[in-house]
Amino acid sequence: MAQASTRKRNLMVLAGVTAIAALMGMLSMLDFSRHEQAEEIGQIVLPQFEADVTRADRITVKTAEESYTLSRDADEWLMEEKGRYPIKLSMLADLSEALAAMTYSREMTRDPRKFDQLGLGDPETGGAGAHMTVWNVQNEEIVDLIVGFKNEGVFVRRPDETRAWAVDTISFPPLQRAARWLDLDVVQIAADNIAKVEIETGADPIYTLDAKPELPGEFVLGAPYQDKELVADYAPNAPGAAMTGFAPLDVVPMDNMHGSYTGRHRVYTHDGLVIEAELFVGDDGKFWVAFSEGIEAETPQAQEKLDEIESRVAGWAFQISRLDYSILQTRITDLVADPQGVLTDK
Repeated sequence: MAQASTRKRNLMVLAGVTAIAALMGMLSMLDFSRHEQAEEIGQIVLPQFEADVTRADRITVKTAEESYTLSRDADEWLMEEKGRYPIKLSMLADLSEALAAMTYSREMTRDPRKFDQLGLGDPETGGAGAHMTVWNVQNEEIVDLIVGFKNEGVFVRRPDETRAWAVDTISFPPLQRAARWLDLDVVQIAADNIAKVEIETGADPIYTLDAKPELPGEFVLGAPYQDKELVADYAPNAPGAAMTGFAPLDVVPMDNMHGSYTGRHRVYTHDGLVIEAELFVGDDGKFWVAFSEGIEAETPQAQEKLDEIESRVAGWAFQISRLDYSILQTRITDLVADPQGVLTDK
């Protein structure tokens, strides 16, 4: 009986020691120094920027993976590293609003060893933070911050300080990937506007897909293969409607894209627009689309659309995913039940 009582007492002592150790570990993660800075809570982080957000003329962002520069050209903002390709003005507006309205909400730490826990590690040494600098037209630095994103929170610190803050802000756009800034919404084609699609893959005969009347997004094989049995009735729909969801991943000037031509995907619309996408496999193994001069207006009504699309795509090569490339380059032998019969007819 005494032995059982002693064992129970020892277990209680051990549990107490464990609890104290856990509490001490939690306390070691806290920075009590933040209470000394309570008067800064709620204050604007960047009063100089908040006073006149229109002064921004150039923005640089450095991360451990890449660096990029956004610069103003009259009413446009361009990305220098992408051949001065236009960026999304909506994202720039979100960034301007976030920087202007950002306020201190909580001091998180003064210990540089904890920066990475907040996404604020120095990108120069491989940390996850994004070092953002903003200059005005006089080339004066008006913002210099390292920004971190962690668990849906936004954190900031100045590069030459060890104080890290959580901030209250709205719509802070992501900074870690340059491509997310690019305005890549360059071709919009509605499914119900597609009349016909022509596909050339190089390996098989060129073939067409005709839109089914009154059934937008559904297609059948065109002549001379209209009587060929399909592997499934829906098989032509994916390649037929492929350009309705054109979603590039990246962009480079056409002169900077080096690769091999593999085929083309041409779309004819009901309103007289012809859009020809030339497909390439780059020397780097990536997949690319270029529209070059493969856009035509067959009716006066289509001329305005042609001009708008050409202004966005002329001179550029757009990177697409392997899946999108495969759909755009669907072989006719993958659509028909008797592939050998199609090749015999070639």
